[in-house]
Amino acid sequence: MKDLTKGNVFKLIFLFTLPILLGSVIQQITTFVDSIIIGKSIGKEALAATGEVFPFIFIMVSLVTGISYGANILLSQYYGANNEKTVSKIIQTNMVFLFISSLLITFLGILLCPIVFEMMNVPKDVMPYAIIYTRIYFSGIMFMLFTNTIQSMIRSMGDSKTPFYFVVASNLLNILLDFILVYWLKLGIYGISLAVVLSYFMVFLGLMYYFFKYQKHIKISLFNMRFDKHLFYQAFKIGLPIGLQTLVLSLAMNFVFSIANNYGTNAVAAYISGGRIDAIMFMFAMDISMAFSAFVGQNIGAKRYDRLKKGIFAAIVICSVPVLILTGASIFAGSSLIGIFTNDLEVIALGKRYLLIVGSFYLICSTTYIFGSVFNGAGRTILTLISTIIGWWMIRIPISYYLGKAIGVEGIWWGVSAQWVAEFVFILTLFYIGKWKTKISLKNI
Repeated sequence: MKDLTKGNVFKLIFLFTLPILLGSVIQQITTFVDSIIIGKSIGKEALAATGEVFPFIFIMVSLVTGISYGANILLSQYYGANNEKTVSKIIQTNMVFLFISSLLITFLGILLCPIVFEMMNVPKDVMPYAIIYTRIYFSGIMFMLFTNTIQSMIRSMGDSKTPFYFVVASNLLNILLDFILVYWLKLGIYGISLAVVLSYFMVFLGLMYYFFKYQKHIKISLFNMRFDKHLFYQAFKIGLPIGLQTLVLSLAMNFVFSIANNYGTNAVAAYISGGRIDAIMFMFAMDISMAFSAFVGQNIGAKRYDRLKKGIFAAIVICSVPVLILTGASIFAGSSLIGIFTNDLEVIALGKRYLLIVGSFYLICSTTYIFGSVFNGAGRTILTLISTIIGWWMIRIPISYYLGKAIGVEGIWWGVSAQWVAEFVFILTLFYIGKWKTKISLKNI
């Protein structure tokens, strides 16, 4: 494990972030390969089904993953304070919580998916594929939750390399199983969903073995887990806003899509294509802010507040280099970027305008994520939830709706940019008046 409270700040954050970024790139490649295999080998109905199910999965696990993330923020703070006893309690409490909640999610996901898909108006030819995929996926949801959480725990204690190795293993297994189960055994949608579950299961076993075998400085027994109500309450207070933020975000995204639908297929295609370029920016911003949250948590726990400003500057510099390159490409080569996804000239023209308007604000958006990670690392997650509500529901949606009516689809593009500016001003203001400093008390428990 890496102590993030000592050493050169820039070097620490860069080296800690690098494996996380490489892991995200590998995951993006796996998603791309999966889409090709599904679309080419099974058909468009199966491809559509895998897209339809993820909003449902996203909502079902959002609160659990949020609370678990809250526990990991606590973990980084107590680890930075060298309180191994409480670190062990947090890990045990989080694992007990995950085990119980994942059983409930499995049951509800398998039971409710047909009802939810009916409510979502999933096309009839897609429905059977969606139900099969979802039920198999939820049968292994426990392995996914534990895999992601244990990786986050390890990162919170300063080790980003080990989770990277497991991310690589998981994605390589997924691709290998795709070829075996779909191409060789011809299992179709069953094969795709089984590949996901089996890859998570195998990596879950490896992670559990590693965690309990090699984390010797943390005294934990797999068969003697204890649940600490007080620590869970602390994690719940921190993590609930993160889970709610996910719910708010997913609902808002669906609302904006409904606005874009009013402008026709070309507008939606341009919005989605532009969003794929945005996703590259978000990958850098989110991964660097995730790494920085662990840095913030450990240094707050160690009361090394002097390192935070240096850390913010280092994180912004590290993030700004790839984001500025992407900004330049979006402004000056927007047509070529959109052309990767479509040959339709009208979609390319609309997408070019999207990237010209939205791409100009990438640096503001990514910087907001860095400052937001200070609040998350300090346990002040309610403020990032408020920022999301303001940005999406008070700025982006009204501007997209009313400006869209006034000037057309470009009003939606300006709504995106206005949201990022609003969140940037809100978070930066709170940071400079010191709201992030009201943190979780680090008393011995």
